[in-house]
Amino acid sequence: AKRSYTSALSNAKTARNYHMQVLKLDPTFHDANLSIGTYDYGVGVIPRFFRLFLGIFGVSGAGKEEGIRKLQLAAAKGNYASTDAKIILIVFYNRERRYEESLKLIDELLAKYPRNFQLELEKAAVYDKMKNFNSALVTYRHVLGKVQAKQDGYERLREERVYFGMGQSNVYSLQLDNAIASFNRVVRSTTAFPGEKGEAHLWLGKIYDSRNERPK
Repeated sequence: AKRSYTSALSNAKTARNYHMQVLKLDPTFHDANLSIGTYDYGVGVIPRFFRLFLGIFGVSGAGKEEGIRKLQLAAAKGNYASTDAKIILIVFYNRERRYEESLKLIDELLAKYPRNFQLELEKAAVYDKMKNFNSALVTYRHVLGKVQAKQDGYERLREERVYFGMGQSNVYSLQLDNAIASFNRVVRSTTAFPGEKGEAHLWLGKIYDSRNERPK
């Protein structure tokens, strides 16, 4: 958070070393693979030239694929860190474009935590990355229905966040009239944040510009 990369790297390396010692004492304590796998993946995605440079200072890892394998162990067999490992894996799977595996983990977590609307929003975002815009829109509509019905605690989620996501999915799928309707819901809202309204205005401007409706 403070952009203190040297300090962060030192702490991460220390945590990894401690947890490697844990696994030497008890190879079945798979929770320890959470920090080891995260570290290995993180070092593994650094460009090769910089990895060689960091190697001079003793910074090395087992590679990103091994990092993912360790996180999978923590996710599948961990007693305490299973959920954390799955959340980190979702991030890494998306980065690696392994979207089907990401969706599978999101569904597993949603089954366990049905009140966590952030997971369902992430599911819609993954569909967008896959260019499966119809599934993204179905997911957003499902979330919006729960918000409006005050179901599963989804009333804690502001409708504007959902409408904004729907607007973007509509743009990506070239359903521009629907996109305009969604972004206008954000613009006209009394509870939308200024940044949300600003971005919605920009999207509306782009849409009208693309349709040669310059006065709008």
